[in-house]
Amino acid sequence: MTDDEIAAWLDREWAKARDGDTARADPEVDRLVDSDVLSIRYAVMTQLLGKVADPARDLLCLQRGVAEGADEAGRWDPRSFCIAVVVPWVRRNGDVLGNSGDPARRYPVRVYLHGGVRRPRRGEGAWWRGQERYARDDAIVLFPESWRETMWWHASQIENLAGVVNDLKETYNVDENRVHLLGVSDGGTGAFYHAFKAPTPWAGFLSFNGHPVVLANPSTGVDGQMYVANLRNKPFFAVNGGQDRLYPVASVVPFLQLFVDAGVYVDFRPRPEAGHDMRWWDEESPRIDAFVAARTRRPLPDRLVWETESAERFNRAHWLVITALGSVDGEASFDDFNEVTPRASSAPIGFNRLGELESGGIVLIDVVAGSIAETAGVRAGDVLVSVNGRAVATVDDLREAAQAPRDAPGLDVAVEREGERLDFVLLPPDDVPAPPGRTAFPRSAPAGRVQLLRDGNEIRAATRGVRRFTLLLS
Repeated sequence: MTDDEIAAWLDREWAKARDGDTARADPEVDRLVDSDVLSIRYAVMTQLLGKVADPARDLLCLQRGVAEGADEAGRWDPRSFCIAVVVPWVRRNGDVLGNSGDPARRYPVRVYLHGGVRRPRRGEGAWWRGQERYARDDAIVLFPESWRETMWWHASQIENLAGVVNDLKETYNVDENRVHLLGVSDGGTGAFYHAFKAPTPWAGFLSFNGHPVVLANPSTGVDGQMYVANLRNKPFFAVNGGQDRLYPVASVVPFLQLFVDAGVYVDFRPRPEAGHDMRWWDEESPRIDAFVAARTRRPLPDRLVWETESAERFNRAHWLVITALGSVDGEASFDDFNEVTPRASSAPIGFNRLGELESGGIVLIDVVAGSIAETAGVRAGDVLVSVNGRAVATVDDLREAAQAPRDAPGLDVAVEREGERLDFVLLPPDDVPAPPGRTAFPRSAPAGRVQLLRDGNEIRAATRGVRRFTLLLS
């Protein structure tokens, strides 16, 4: 065979090994390695590439690590073989490998969790629709499955997702500190669950059209109890629609506000005009990419907080393992952060549908009848000029201005109507009492929490309800 023919054959066999198609592997590969383990077949492909780089070497001898008839100086241990032969050849002949490229390249990973998990398991049908929009050239993208018997908020899925990522590492050089968990609808709720109960493998969590309240409902079959302080360990990115029939922005905000009050980093992107769909994806995608690029996992973070109801499961976060629960003398007192406070007024502001003008500015397409805005005199067709004294040209400007702190109650709004500027103050009605707070996540079992702060070689720990814990430090 010529070098070109050998290269073509190697390319086909490499693809088979990479895709796990061992049934159609070349008999020569079966003769060399009697194994169905994908990682071993992948290694054989690497050695075959070395044969192309150095045709004088006997293939079988390369497999067992010594050139036939050579003395001790001719031995090839796997590491030196790859460094001396394989890596230089791959760099010179990367076109033969297609997208495999430089073996030294480390791949980031995105794991997407789908919705609709309370249905029976599908046969050959796809769980995702339009998943091509999530495919990327700069990362490996995974689409695991969930169904009624093993939903994203079951402990079985913690094991499943860890196994899926570990299997991937057998074939690809995965960057373990750039593995993000993303989810849509039930999958978005699942992203919150894994942050609550098993955050260690992940660099960050992204929830699209999900809602933590699902994890507070015993009828959903959620495994374990939720502790808001656990969310401090990783950053969040969340998108919800104002017109979502299941989880509208107004119902999600009290939970996200609780998270922020507890010290959790949340980048929340409300879409007032959106429903329970992903039509906003193209617009939000650059922000999602920026969030993912900026957040990497720290295997040994300096700050850790972990709370659990069990010393047997859900008991580890990074280098902290809780091994025994129970009170001790002199233990700390912590805020539980487990009360959701609804908005003070049940009357909506009333900006129901918004539109951005090409010239800059936000037009109020629809104003809700009976809302605070309509009561104040704001009408559909008005163009927002400023909110709380800040100019607003985009929906992002509006969001930031509305969330800005104020000394006085209400919302100062300036609009342009038929060429005239009008100023309004949007105030909630005085006769609407503030609704009482309620428990965010029910808990029936006692729990223990450990909070750690590391400063160089000094580690400070505060505990409540924990008798013993282990620190995994090398």
